[in-house]
Amino acid sequence: MVSGHLRIQNGIYQCIISYNDYNGKRKTKSISTGLPAKGNKKRAEEMLSELRRSFVPPKPERGENEFREDMLFSDFIPLIVNYRSQSSRFRFGFSGGV
Repeated sequence: MVSGHLRIQNGIYQCIISYNDYNGKRKTKSISTGLPAKGNKKRAEEMLSELRRSFVPPKPERGENEFREDMLFSDFIPLIVNYRSQSSRFRFGFSGGV
């Protein structure tokens, strides 16, 4: 479950959700309720509690060409060779291999 609180910004209630992402870092997300601040506190609190129950932290987008901790060595070698050949192309100005 995630934690959250309400704040009023420009006269409208905002739900602030705090959660840990997949790397363990603390993140916050602000979602507008669209409710005016005057006379809607209970409705905003209900929206916040429903949002806290249903919120799922976004998964990181991982591409194929990304280094990971759980990567096999056989998957790592082509990536590092490709990375090295691209970086040497920019440093030395030629398009040769490794």
